[in-house]
Amino acid sequence: MTNMPDVTVGIEFETETLTSRDVGNLSSFASPTHDASIETPTLSIPDLGAKCIASGRLAKRGSSNFVVGTEVVTTPLHLLHPDFFDHIQQLCKTIAAAGEPEIGMRSGIHIHIGVPEFDLADLKRIVKWGMFTESLFFQIACNGYTFRGYTNDAAFCRPITRCGPPAVPYGDGYILCFDTDNLLKAESTKRFWQAFGDTQLGNLTKYVPQRYVWLNWYSLLVRKTLEFRPFNKTLNPYRLMAEIELCARFTAAALTQEPPHEVNSLFDVKYKSPSELVDLLYKVASLIDLSDGSRDVLATIVGKSPIFSLEEVPMMTHLRDYPRPFRETSPWFTPVTANRPKQPLVVTVRNFREQSAPQIRIEAR
Repeated sequence: MTNMPDVTVGIEFETETLTSRDVGNLSSFASPTHDASIETPTLSIPDLGAKCIASGRLAKRGSSNFVVGTEVVTTPLHLLHPDFFDHIQQLCKTIAAAGEPEIGMRSGIHIHIGVPEFDLADLKRIVKWGMFTESLFFQIACNGYTFRGYTNDAAFCRPITRCGPPAVPYGDGYILCFDTDNLLKAESTKRFWQAFGDTQLGNLTKYVPQRYVWLNWYSLLVRKTLEFRPFNKTLNPYRLMAEIELCARFTAAALTQEPPHEVNSLFDVKYKSPSELVDLLYKVASLIDLSDGSRDVLATIVGKSPIFSLEEVPMMTHLRDYPRPFRETSPWFTPVTANRPKQPLVVTVRNFREQSAPQIRIEAR
């Protein structure tokens, strides 16, 4: 990897069918953790040698039931460390050997790239690079099969362009939790975060609507990382490695150079052909110095993946009981109204426990 800075990388690898015991032997660099969005209450039927989804009262029963679905989180790994790819291979191999399927419609992979310091110019460039590459990232994120957000309007990783950001209550109506034009007009870092909304410095919480977009710069405040959230699960270490390099080089470019004055919104991808998206990949690869090997792997993914697009309508945040967003009085920008936002269709372990009927539909994540 020529000219690549020695950035740190963190990986959150969601699984749908495994428990923490199944992946316990990765403790040297990764460990399982709780994530309600991918957990499923499961009832074991020993006499039949079978397991089934438990909903309603069954999901609330005692020790005879258990939960499957866990998230494997790595420690910060140095991209240029000689053992980095070995860790990626071991991660994929262990999860595959434990029985996790290659394709998952509720599970994905989140990639974090360390950004220990940043200023207003960096923040604005990150936003602009995200706007330039959005449609490409979603296509790569498919990893060769239908995007997992197909049936829930990408509620967990919304676009950042146009009406993509989650809608939140505001006054008697709703607004987008942020708008890229307002962010790019900010004249100070404080104003940037004001326009981003609900980011009281010194009082940060993990679960805010703004983080549920494909390019999550709220993580800069919480973890000093830039988080890339769109990727479908893959057990192919070469694909995962190419995607990690893409994210690392995107971050390096966003911290040093302006992107072209071009927006490639996910909402416009329905007008694109696979070959046009491959052309965009080659353009991006040249600008960020992506290696030829990773570029070719990603081009294969783009060519094999069904094109994913979204209806251009606002979507309410999936967070339950979300309070009115914190906003300081800021006469220099006006929040963008979200007219009649849709309600997202998402399933978490809470949904299973609230079900009264045994048959339910598992929505994509």
